Amino acid sequence: MQNPTGTPVSVPTLYDRRAERLIAAGIAAQQEAAAAAVRAETELRLRQAARDDARQEAAERDRARRDRAYRWKTRRAELAASAVRSGPLLAGGIAMGAPIILAWSGQLAFGRDIMLLGPLAPAVPVALEGAVWYVAYLIHRASEAGLPTGVYRAWAWILAGVAAGMNYWHGATSAGGAQRGAVLALASLLGVGLWELTVRLRERRQRGRTVTEARTAAWRRLRYPILSWNAGSIRSARGCTIGDAWTAAWIDRYGLGPDSTRRDRRIGRSIVKARLKADRVDARDGRLVIVDGSIVRKATPDPRSAEAGEEALSRLRAFQADRENVARSILGAGFGRRPAPRPIDRPAPILAPVPPIETDRPSAETIDPGTLLDLADPEQAAAPRRSIEQHRIELRRRIDAGEIDRSAATAEDIRKALRCSPATARTLRDELRGAA
Repeated sequence: MQNPTGTPVSVPTLYDRRAERLIAAGIAAQQEAAAAAVRAETELRLRQAARDDARQEAAERDRARRDRAYRWKTRRAELAASAVRSGPLLAGGIAMGAPIILAWSGQLAFGRDIMLLGPLAPAVPVALEGAVWYVAYLIHRASEAGLPTGVYRAWAWILAGVAAGMNYWHGATSAGGAQRGAVLALASLLGVGLWELTVRLRERRQRGRTVTEARTAAWRRLRYPILSWNAGSIRSARGCTIGDAWTAAWIDRYGLGPDSTRRDRRIGRSIVKARLKADRVDARDGRLVIVDGSIVRKATPDPRSAEAGEEALSRLRAFQADRENVARSILGAGFGRRPAPRPIDRPAPILAPVPPIETDRPSAETIDPGTLLDLADPEQAAAPRRSIEQHRIELRRRIDAGEIDRSAATAEDIRKALRCSPATARTLRDELRGAA
C-alpha cells in the first residue's frame, strides 16, 4: 500500500492459531476427499475389470462348449457315414469270412487226416483258398485301375472249382457223407461268388450307368438282338459312343435312324435290299470302284452326248473319205484310169502321202509311181458289200461268242467289230436296245 505521497505504508500482520487449525483441517478434508475419490475410482475400475474378465471367461467357456459340440457332432456324422460305408463291407466280410472258415477247416482236415502232413497241414488251405483270394485281390486291383479283369476272374473260378472238388471229395468220403461234402464245396464257391458280385457293383458305379440306362440296354438286347450285335461290332471297330453306334446300326440296316416310324423302316429296308442288289451288279460290271478307301461310281456318259460324238466322228470320216476320193480321182486321171468304187460300209484303206496339189495339174512324169495306190492289186481290192441281214447274223454271232456286250455296246463298238458304216452301226444298236 502507498500513501498519497507515494511512500509505502506498513500493515500489521495478525496470527491466529485457530484459523491455522481450521485451514489445516480444511486442507486435510480436501486431501481425504481426494483420496476417497481415488479409492472409489480404483474400486470401480477393479469391479469393471472383474466384470469384463467374467464376461470374457463366460464367452470363452461358451465358445469352447460350442466347439466341443461341433466336434462331437462332426465326429458322430463321420462315425455314422463310416458305419454306413463300413457296415455293408463288414457284413460282406462276415458273409465271405464264414464260408472261408468252413472251407479252410475242411481242407485242413484233409491235409491232416488224409495227406498226413502233420504240422504242414495248414499249407493245404493256404495253397488252395489262399491262391483263390490272392487272385481275388488282383481282380480288385485291376478293377480299381480300370483294367480288364476277365483272365483273373477265370483263374479265380478255376481255383475255386478245384478247392470245391477237393472239399466235396473229402466230405463225401468222411463221416458226414455227401451232405458234408456238398456243404464244404459250397463254402469254397460262396465266398468267391460274393466277391464277384462286389466287384461288379464297383464296376457299375465306375461306369455311372443309371437304372434307366441299364433297363434300356437290356430291352434293346431282348427286342433287337441283331441291331444290338451290329451296334456292338460298330462300337468295337470305331471306338464311338453307344448312341452313335446304335444310330449307325439302324442306318446300316434300314437306311434310317431310330426315330423313324415302323412304316418308314419297312420301306427303307426294301430300298436298302434293292440298292444292295443293284450295287452288286454294278460292282461285277465294273461301274463301282474303290478310290482312296471309298467306293465311288464311274461317270456314266450321257446317251445324247455319245450320239452327238458318234455323229461328229461319222462326219469326220465322211470328210476324210471325200478328200481321199478327190485325191484318187486326180491321181487316176493323170494315168488315164478311174479308181474302182469302194464299199460304203467299210472304211477306206489309208492312202500313202500325196504331194500337195498345185494350181497347174502335174504331168505323169512329175508323179512318183511309188506313191500311187495300185487299184488293180487284188489284195487292195474292196471286199464285197454285205447286206444288213448279214451284219445282223454276224452281230448275233459275236454277241454269243462274248465279243460284244449286248447291254453296253455302242454304235462305234458295233462299227469297229463289223466294219460297217456308221448308219448301219446305229441301226443295229437301236435294234439291240429295242430288243432289250
